[in-house]
Amino acid sequence: MCFVQLYFLGLSYMNLRTFTHKHQYVFFNLRFTPSVVILQTPRIVSLLSESYNPHVRYGAALAVGISCAGTGLSDAISLLEPLTSDVVDFVRQGALIAMAMVMIQTNESFDSRVGAFRRQLEKIILDKHEDTMSKMGAILASGILDAGGRNVTIKLLSRNKHDKLTAVVGLAVFSQFWYWYPLLYFISLAFSPTAFLGLNSDLKVPKFEFLSHAKPSLFEYPKPTTQQTTTSTVKLPTAILSTYAKAKSRAKKDAESKANQEKATEEASGSSSGKTAKSQEKDAEAMQVINVFFFSSLYSFITFYSMCCHP
Repeated sequence: MCFVQLYFLGLSYMNLRTFTHKHQYVFFNLRFTPSVVILQTPRIVSLLSESYNPHVRYGAALAVGISCAGTGLSDAISLLEPLTSDVVDFVRQGALIAMAMVMIQTNESFDSRVGAFRRQLEKIILDKHEDTMSKMGAILASGILDAGGRNVTIKLLSRNKHDKLTAVVGLAVFSQFWYWYPLLYFISLAFSPTAFLGLNSDLKVPKFEFLSHAKPSLFEYPKPTTQQTTTSTVKLPTAILSTYAKAKSRAKKDAESKANQEKATEEASGSSSGKTAKSQEKDAEAMQVINVFFFSSLYSFITFYSMCCHP
């Protein structure tokens, strides 16, 4: 209820430009004053951006984003940069959206941090491990940066410094997208074209000649993003299950025991064969001795017989 009352109070003072009510509509993010007050907005909410309450930090980020939209203000970018890396996801979301509002219609020639912010958005969007709210904020911020083919900006005041009620209401409703995502489309009511267009009475585009004192580099389109094609092949360690390790160890022990058994069998067979060969050699030697003794005895008998028979 308190939030609704503050929101109603901010919209009520939307048309007032007196300094007395400045503190009311700046903090409620619903008052868009001339450039003097806009330049002071980052300084006014700097302490709020360091609050311990993440909702206050989110509100401070969105307040700076809306009040400094389309200005590319350096102080606003410096205030929002730390919030894009906040520990709370929805604070990062609000800071990314606010940073895109500030940097709309600016490029690296105007501020080198624009290129770094675009690369940060691309990294968040492509990161599979990034939280959903931060990734949503990065997608919205990327859409805001390139809104209208980079030919529109967020503008809440006319050339005569009068409030554009449609744009104010559009951003007021857009800031409530937390409650219903289709409210995001109301931001388109705050867009104003920046392209130079014109037609003649025949509805044809005539040739224009105009003088611009700005550098051509300020109107350059950002470089197109190129996705990395070369992928480094990194060999990851293979996951080994405990059961697989146990089975492998058991199989190794079985193989070792089997090898030991075969070795013992071979040694036993070798020793037995050695013993058999030795016994065979001994038998052969014994037979040789018997043969020699037999033949010598036979020779002696024949010799004795011959002597007896023929004296």
